[in-house]
Amino acid sequence: MKILRAIATFFAVATIGCAVGYQAMGGIRIDKDGFLHEPFGFIPLGYLSATVALVTGTAAFIASRKRRVS
Repeated sequence: MKILRAIATFFAVATIGCAVGYQAMGGIRIDKDGFLHEPFGFIPLGYLSATVALVTGTAAFIASRKRRVS
């Protein structure tokens, strides 16, 4: 149960880090030649880490509720 909570916390922080990193890189910009520059890697990585955090957090919550009932 503690390991699930630690994993969920790690991935929640990673999600926030991806969002902050995306904004810190300047988001979307177009250079003088008309090319689009975007730190695209942060977007799917942020969504993936948010999903993992949600799933493991839910599993930790269910495990703690089952432990209290038993």
